[in-house]
Amino acid sequence: MAVTIKNMDSLISKLNTLSSKNLYMDSLKETANTIKEDAQELCPVQTGTLRDSITVKVNSAQQEVSIGTDVEYAVNVEYGDKDQRAKPFMNPALEANRKYIIKDIIKHIRKVAR
Repeated sequence: MAVTIKNMDSLISKLNTLSSKNLYMDSLKETANTIKEDAQELCPVQTGTLRDSITVKVNSAQQEVSIGTDVEYAVNVEYGDKDQRAKPFMNPALEANRKYIIKDIIKHIRKVAR
């Protein structure tokens, strides 16, 4: 299970005129780490395995950052199943930080523009 931030081609094209591709990737990594930390805080804990498995993966070639877990039961926790109610942690963490993705990119542009 993962949340992926991608399809930023138009914005990336504009940012590339100001600086290197690292500009937006640094911003995305920063926001992704915040989303990861929030997801870990929101994650229900019995043993800590699910919480501790949440990671950030960066694919610079594909220009994307993923926040997720490879724990098989993560989907059941996030969305629930016939035996347990949903206890969302990934989607709320993404939604809480969605507005900061663009704000962080703008912050990095201002830092470079100075």
